[in-house]
Amino acid sequence: GIGRFYHSALDLLIWLANGTKHYVQVVDSAVDVNGNEVLVLSATITSPSIAPADVRQISILSLVRLDADMVKITYDAAGYATMTVPAIGVPDL
Repeated sequence: GIGRFYHSALDLLIWLANGTKHYVQVVDSAVDVNGNEVLVLSATITSPSIAPADVRQISILSLVRLDADMVKITYDAAGYATMTVPAIGVPDL
């Protein structure tokens, strides 16, 4: 689980199907008797009784900065763009 791979605070965005966004940190994790990983968050999510179907997306957030002075954007024949953005992780502020 997440607790095995991240040894410092982990920032998450929890985006609900109703459009509500919660920004929280994982401050601890443990495995319950059923083998499920239980995450302890830095804040209580105030939306009442969130079911898994209510969650649109959960994203891990990282603090990064550009690692070059140029961002390359190329377009294909249909007009779709592809970007190359060199970035590097930086320590939390």
